[in-house]
Amino acid sequence: MATGSLVPGNGTSNPLRGQSMSGNPSALDAARAGLISVIAADYHPAAFAPGIFKLADIVEGGPSAAVAMATGNAGRSTGLLDRGEIAIGQRADPVAVEPGDVHRIRATFRDGQFVYSDGTLHPLQALAA
Repeated sequence: MATGSLVPGNGTSNPLRGQSMSGNPSALDAARAGLISVIAADYHPAAFAPGIFKLADIVEGGPSAAVAMATGNAGRSTGLLDRGEIAIGQRADPVAVEPGDVHRIRATFRDGQFVYSDGTLHPLQALAA
């Protein structure tokens, strides 16, 4: 994906709802057709994690492709080439999400340090301290 090129993207609330609130095409239909490269949290950030899980069920490549839309692809599309994937020399700020009816964010990390934990990952928190 070349920086500065047109990158097809959608907000995560569109695939979660299954339709656009403003009459735009359905992100689910576009994802099924392989037309979306990037997703973002637009006007409803709480839809971000659930939107990724929803897309993971329908895009070719499954969960890893859906996560890449929100991380590496998004970073590259905005010129942030040093982030978005877990690799040597890259910045990665992992998020631990528990899938379910409500996808719960259990912990987040920044620069290898815990910045948020809901208390369910105490063994990891002890290792990170």
